[in-house]
Amino acid sequence: MKLATMMVALVAAIASLAAGGNAFVMPPAGVAGRNAGRQALAPAPSQPAPSRSSGASAVGALNVKIVLGEEENVEAALMRFRRTVSRSGHLQELRWKRNFETVAERKKRKRAMNLRKDKIQRSRERKANEHKF
Repeated sequence: MKLATMMVALVAAIASLAAGGNAFVMPPAGVAGRNAGRQALAPAPSQPAPSRSSGASAVGALNVKIVLGEEENVEAALMRFRRTVSRSGHLQELRWKRNFETVAERKKRKRAMNLRKDKIQRSRERKANEHKF
């Protein structure tokens, strides 16, 4: 049950970050860890920070969800949730927004991201064409 509680805390932290707040989430009672007894450093701001993007991705962060099966293992569900969050790109965008990014840096990052996406797409197309023959 501890993992399920931690998963709920993780979802709450992601939602808080997406809303522009701080994600100081205390671990559930009885969970040991390096920072288990540490108090929250600062309260969440009363108003969310202004978004530097269109804001659509912040709303999308709340739409990352998985459906649990009847007999699904909690560890497997947690791994599937982490994978889904990672693939959605919300955490990566939150990391970018953590620090100010100049227009030149943003263009450079987006150019590199598009090159990576194109490379992956070409690789997939090449593999699909190899299997046709």
